[in-house]
Amino acid sequence: MTWVKIDDGFLTHPKAIKAGKDGRALFFAALIYSSRELTDGFIDDSAIPILGAFAEVKNGVAVADLLVRIRLFDREEDGYRIHDYLDYNRSAAAITAEREAAKRRKFGRSSGEPLPNDGDGSAGVQRPRNPVPVPVGSLGLLPTEPKPPTRRHEPVTEDWLDSIQPDHPTVNVREVLRDAENRKTWDGYKDKRRSLLRYVGWAEEREAERANRGSSLRTGNTPGNGARRPSGDISNEERKRQFESVFGPVDA
Repeated sequence: MTWVKIDDGFLTHPKAIKAGKDGRALFFAALIYSSRELTDGFIDDSAIPILGAFAEVKNGVAVADLLVRIRLFDREEDGYRIHDYLDYNRSAAAITAEREAAKRRKFGRSSGEPLPNDGDGSAGVQRPRNPVPVPVGSLGLLPTEPKPPTRRHEPVTEDWLDSIQPDHPTVNVREVLRDAENRKTWDGYKDKRRSLLRYVGWAEEREAERANRGSSLRTGNTPGNGARRPSGDISNEERKRQFESVFGPVDA
């Protein structure tokens, strides 16, 4: 699609006024025809009657001759030419070149033909017909997602055991290590230090429970001394009462 230019002051121009209604109608029809057919303003004699019919002008040839007299048309061999057409409108060559460039921009990439210019300075670059997709990150165009650093697992050493022993005075970390190494799951642990600290924590909990039970025995906090008895345990007096309720008094 092309566009034709018309001065917005055309209707008040002396030539347009002299042309009259029919002259202006034929002139507009000629402008549209020339722009569409890319004639650079030339109107063949055979086209005048047709344009006159479209413009609803009864005698197109007579009106065309009027436009020649007032210098809106120029008479040429075998036709007419719109006066100063190329001063205000693009030439056929310019429009054709623009259309060709648009086609090549649209289809040139898939056909592999070089393009005049893609707007990025890559003039005349030959495009492959079927380019192989390549991940963008592999070309260095965009940064790839960084991989998380691999965690390094330090081995369990004698120096490390010596360094953690003061933090766990209630257990022997080397004994805990020997007990852990005898377990089937030990070889499956990647972080041996972290796993051993978990075993040390469990050993400390067991030692704390043992210490609490030993403290209760040393202070006499036993069921026989009036302390709270475990569930299901009863005193000798209660056992005697239950026996006498069935067999009668023991001292009778």
